Amino acid sequence: MKETTPTSTSVTTNEKIIRLIQGLHQLHTAPMKAAHYQKLARYLPYPSLTEIERRFGSWTRLLEQAGIIRTSELSTEKRAGLEDRK
Repeated sequence: MKETTPTSTSVTTNEKIIRLIQGLHQLHTAPMKAAHYQKLARYLPYPSLTEIERRFGSWTRLLEQAGIIRTSELSTEKRAGLEDRK
């Protein structure tokens, strides 16, 4: 697959990012890890993981705002696993 690069026309709002993540979550049985999303964003016209972290503070906070996880119910180890970029 060919890698994509963000363009000036790919303006994305926080709400659009949340809807994107909710849609991607419907395809998976567990919350998507940051590393998996980063691979998708490399080849699809999705906001970069860096952009998501800038807007939401962290990948985990985005998942929480999207209603996919509750950080209060996650162990520190599981939370770190979601954030892992490897």
